Amino acid sequence: EAACASEERLESHIGSLKETLSEKTAILDNLVSEAETLKKKEKEAERRADACNVKATEAEKQLELTSGMLNESQSFVDEIANHLSLLEESATQEVMETLILRVENETLSSTVTEQQRHIQRVSEERKALHERLQDFFMRASTLPDFYQDQVFCSEAGLINNW
Repeated sequence: EAACASEERLESHIGSLKETLSEKTAILDNLVSEAETLKKKEKEAERRADACNVKATEAEKQLELTSGMLNESQSFVDEIANHLSLLEESATQEVMETLILRVENETLSSTVTEQQRHIQRVSEERKALHERLQDFFMRASTLPDFYQDQVFCSEAGLINNW
């Protein structure tokens, strides 16, 4: 009986150990499963990190290219600014020359206009004098020769020869 009781305790203890082993095996299986899941997640994270590294490298290259282009653009802008400055100076000089020519032209135009008025006035005076002279000659030619000789010259009829 003692052996029987001892055997029953032993079987009970073995049963208890089997349950514990079964529980521990289930826990271990869960841990293995979680480890595999973590390894998959780790590999996915590494793949994503590698992709990020590739993108970061590409971004660095793009940044270098952009910096180079920016430097070239700045040089180009500086060159254009220099050309614009030269063009502005040239345009300012041309504007000044144009203004000087315009003032000279207006002065000459004013002078020409004044000269034309003077010529017109002198021409009108000449025409008036010519008309008066013709009238005078007409009147003088109607005088007898004696009076013509006495008033104008020593030879008679000289006025008629005009």
